[in-house]
Amino acid sequence: SPRTGQEIQITSLSEDYWQRHYVGARRVMTPKTLR
Repeated sequence: SPRTGQEIQITSLSEDYWQRHYVGARRVMTPKTLR
């Protein structure tokens, strides 16, 4: 089912969006994730 692939792409886009628009909050929430 292609739905799985779409979920993966959505997850990647979501992470990229958070990293670009909420870098500060992202660092405070998960400093170990973003080295």
